[in-house]
Amino acid sequence: MTNYYWKELQTELANLNIADAEVYFDFLYRNGLKNRFFKSKLKGMMLISNSLRKCEAPKEYIKVADTFFASHSKWIDSSVLSSFQKIFYKKRIIDTQSLPTAL
Repeated sequence: MTNYYWKELQTELANLNIADAEVYFDFLYRNGLKNRFFKSKLKGMMLISNSLRKCEAPKEYIKVADTFFASHSKWIDSSVLSSFQKIFYKKRIIDTQSLPTAL
């Protein structure tokens, strides 16, 4: 991640009064499905760059990310995913979006 985006993200988190947290990143666009999620520590208002690690994201975070991609499929189309992976992933997130949620 470039320094520009890292600093911009820190500013945005500070504006939202978020401190001392874990920040999850979805790198589906550039890494594909196997190295998709990473997380970093936010200490105070500073992202700790050397804390960035590959991780398993919680299901609710994956759902939020999938909802984003369901509404912005152009990002899937221009990602590093193979043609087959793009079709498979789009089908999965569209099918998941249409499932009723439990009350």
